[in-house]
Amino acid sequence: MARRFLGAPPSAPLSSSSLPSLRGRFGLVLAVFICIAGGVAIGSMLAAVAVRRRAVDSVLTLKRPLERATTHNNKHHFDGDQPAASIAVETKATGETILLSSTSTSKGPNTTHRLSKVTPFRSTSPSVTSSTAPSATPSLSPKYLYLQDEAPPSNLTPRQRSQLRPKPGAARIAYYNRHGGTRNNMNWVMQRLGVNVTHVNPNDFGIWYGMSKADADGLRKADFSRALCSQYDVIIVGDTIPDARPMVQDLQLQTPYCSSLHIVLDITNRFDFGVSGGVDGEDYRSMYRDLYERDEKRFHVVANNPFELYHAFQHGVRFRRWRVLRPGGYSDVPALENIDSTTAGFRDLKPKLGELFKQFNIPVKSLDIHYGGPLTLAKYKAYIESPYQVSTMKLYENLAAGVVMMVPSPALWRELNMNGTQEYSICWLEVQPLELEDYSRVIDFYHDDLSPYMYYFDSFEMLRVMLSRETGWTDAGSKNVRQMAPMGMEQEREKTLKGWQDILFEAGALVL
Repeated sequence: MARRFLGAPPSAPLSSSSLPSLRGRFGLVLAVFICIAGGVAIGSMLAAVAVRRRAVDSVLTLKRPLERATTHNNKHHFDGDQPAASIAVETKATGETILLSSTSTSKGPNTTHRLSKVTPFRSTSPSVTSSTAPSATPSLSPKYLYLQDEAPPSNLTPRQRSQLRPKPGAARIAYYNRHGGTRNNMNWVMQRLGVNVTHVNPNDFGIWYGMSKADADGLRKADFSRALCSQYDVIIVGDTIPDARPMVQDLQLQTPYCSSLHIVLDITNRFDFGVSGGVDGEDYRSMYRDLYERDEKRFHVVANNPFELYHAFQHGVRFRRWRVLRPGGYSDVPALENIDSTTAGFRDLKPKLGELFKQFNIPVKSLDIHYGGPLTLAKYKAYIESPYQVSTMKLYENLAAGVVMMVPSPALWRELNMNGTQEYSICWLEVQPLELEDYSRVIDFYHDDLSPYMYYFDSFEMLRVMLSRETGWTDAGSKNVRQMAPMGMEQEREKTLKGWQDILFEAGALVL
């Protein structure tokens, strides 16, 4: 049979001279066989990979440029919950007045605020759904939903899955966050409360800013939110709130593996930061409107400054259970030595401002990114800060360390932004519609609670006089910020710790 397969007649003798030819033919056939078998195997593998890629949509390796939100137009009014501090704002789009006031809904010095009813919402854009009307749960394609008795295939790598597990000895609490400053603050809070949490960084999973609905659905299909939600009782999402989108979708859809999960949004930047406009942006906002209409008890909101809540409400999103809990101002950066205490420091992020300092002969020292933290800044005569955000973690670190901060007055800061001198201002487009008197209610650098611990200058000439050695101006002879700011921060810290303690108690993760 073998000889017939190789082409030799049955009766022909197998001579030694024919062996090389036979070996050559056998090798050729064997090579053809291997190529065919290998091709089939490779084809099967490629088909499997293609199926898997279609199922996962390559979300775990997603890298997408940041898209800034395009819906910040300050057009919308609504009724229902509003932030604290009795803020009255007249919007330029409609001329109506929004009254931001609060009433207590819990006992004790640290309260969960409920909001008073104000001017009804009137949308000026057909693409925006009125928040006064009941919001139905957004419809999702069945392919995005899990059957209650069927778990999807996991597409997480072993390393990624291990990063989602609670660390040994930790409570079933995860802090899901990518920002170093907010991580340090949460570490300080939890250490003071005696709670050990697990940190999960979205960067480790290729998650980029401004998560879209398609990206969130892909993460859910890849078993990411199931692996995260099923292992924790509380997930606190910090810094970039759209990172929470897949988990909030699961909470909204009441998936079984999220049946007991509490989600806390720790908002330190706009809640829709990086989310695009149009249909995707409206889907994102309607997700939160649905939780509001449903009065979801397992959904909590913390903002570290009042502007975050104001911004959300201006875009038709309201929260029922929210608190303003300011950062604790913790920093473990050691102070640098050999600091000139007769001059002021300034982070040279804004070259045009630096040119003005030279023009007015203001004695300042330009600081780089490794300036030494708040304990180093406290050694300077003053630190000049022109806000690029409504609030920063550095602001509270400086207050806790007794840094003498000099900030442009509201009128001067607005002028610097309007004429383009104030560069690198992340929040200006969102702040621009506000009146000057509202700055003291929603912008931390001008807030009534913090203004006693900061110096404001109305002009660069005024700043020059304050910093000039000839005038003899000193902080000790004025507000005495070096002593008073740390004392004021201690009071804020007590409120912050009490607020987080209450949240963990409400979520069943802490026994008082």
